[in-house]
Amino acid sequence: MAQKFAGLSAQPVLPVKSVESSVAFYTGIGFGGVWLYGDPASVGGLALDAAQIQFERSEVAITPQKIWIRSDGVDHIHELAADFGAKILREPSVAAHGFLEFSIEDPDGHILTFAQALRRGSQAKEELEGVKIEYRKLTPEEHQTLSDAVGWGQFIHRPNVPDQISRLEVTAVAIYNDSLIGAASLAGDGRFIHIVGDVMVLPQFQSQGIGKKLIRALDHWLAENAAPNAFVCLFTGAHQADYYRQFGFVGPESGFVGMSKVMTAKSTD
Repeated sequence: MAQKFAGLSAQPVLPVKSVESSVAFYTGIGFGGVWLYGDPASVGGLALDAAQIQFERSEVAITPQKIWIRSDGVDHIHELAADFGAKILREPSVAAHGFLEFSIEDPDGHILTFAQALRRGSQAKEELEGVKIEYRKLTPEEHQTLSDAVGWGQFIHRPNVPDQISRLEVTAVAIYNDSLIGAASLAGDGRFIHIVGDVMVLPQFQSQGIGKKLIRALDHWLAENAAPNAFVCLFTGAHQADYYRQFGFVGPESGFVGMSKVMTAKSTD
């Protein structure tokens, strides 16, 4: 019987011409947790979810390597890679073994294939056409309509809602046929800390890509307004973790581990 070792992990070490240039490329496609050693750096590394890669500066000709990385955020990584101008060798498609995959080539010729397991028996639903995304604050009445529809009304103290809305950094709203059908907001300090919250879509419009459009809109706002290396976080149920991984969120097995508590109501005695 094989012995189990706690904390065991394997990390590929890629030979590269420049560690700094490799780090710049990989951070551009969504990697984080950068570390470097030396000036100029002789070795370095970074991570994406639980996948970690190290670099080692090479003075000889580089033999390209192939790496297969399993991630729940293939669509998001592909979008980042395309925006960054990475050389895409294979567009996202379903492989024979049932994974959604796409491949890119890094500046040293190494080939990275990102793969996402597809749920058996699941079928992709068509996105709702004609949805417009706008940036504006919700009215208290709109907030109540959405929060009641998704079952959050019992947890919200309505008198506080107008003040809470006024303090938000930004809210993205989804409009369909001139009606509000969803929203998502960011709270924070305006630069370094940003918390995704109040992601709400009317039940009859769920599973049609509305939530994805709202989170992407918040990402675009962050790209324009957040400070470099800003921390973006959210709180969600464990059953929703896979959904948010597609947007680059990690945890609890990697990244920062969040802790929380619920304040009880003060006694009126």
